[in-house]
Amino acid sequence: MTHQVNARRLPHTRATPWSYRPHVVLAALILGVLLVLAGRGATTQTGHTSPTPSPSPGAPSPTVSLIQVEFASNNIGDEVRLITDLGFQPSFPCNGTKVTSGYWVRWQATGLSFGPGGIQAEPTPLIPRDWLARLDASPLVRTVFLNPRAGCARYDVPSGTSGPNDLAFLAPSQAGTYARMTFDSSVPDYYQAIYTAVDLGMRLANPCYEHMTGTPPPWRPVGQESQFAASHELVVATTDNASNHWQRQLAATQGIRKVETPYAPTC
Repeated sequence: MTHQVNARRLPHTRATPWSYRPHVVLAALILGVLLVLAGRGATTQTGHTSPTPSPSPGAPSPTVSLIQVEFASNNIGDEVRLITDLGFQPSFPCNGTKVTSGYWVRWQATGLSFGPGGIQAEPTPLIPRDWLARLDASPLVRTVFLNPRAGCARYDVPSGTSGPNDLAFLAPSQAGTYARMTFDSSVPDYYQAIYTAVDLGMRLANPCYEHMTGTPPPWRPVGQESQFAASHELVVATTDNASNHWQRQLAATQGIRKVETPYAPTC
């Protein structure tokens, strides 16, 4: 399914002149109730409307490479926390993997793409099987688009070969390096830490879970808020939203005291 939107619609009402005859009024009321019920159950897709119900909790969600979530709130901290707790990685909508072959894209911070249109995000190995139902159940979420178009034409896409010091996006084959970031006292809370990591194209990671063999334990939220409160640390991994000089960037970022990479915990 492409460009699916889970839309919650509010019924439109208008004043009814009560001078009409009783049977006309009754018919109008019945019609109004039917329209309200139809509006509440509608799910909008590209080009048509159908009464497709929302997925039930536990039901497998569709496979996607990108989602766009529009929120009912204006709190970017809550929005980023919700997305990352669910195992998604906020994504720059036109990174190096989403353009025509033969071009390279100058790296840009992921946070530059957050705005009124919501947050675009990519799945990571840590998402639950029923992630769509969980998003739909959140009071923060207004609309979810599946596999939205990136709209790369409006971004700087220089051609030719990049120089050794140019910041370019990592290729997917180059991503997946684990690191442990330790923050100093200038980063007082979890949101600021997680935003710093996301902005540089890093995702939350759980190396032991990701490389586990056999039946995995029940899914739990991916967030590391308790770990950060205890140690001021985050365990992360590179993605295709990070740059080819991500280690240099992390070392130069204010608030990051130490970076251990490659990071391999004892499981």
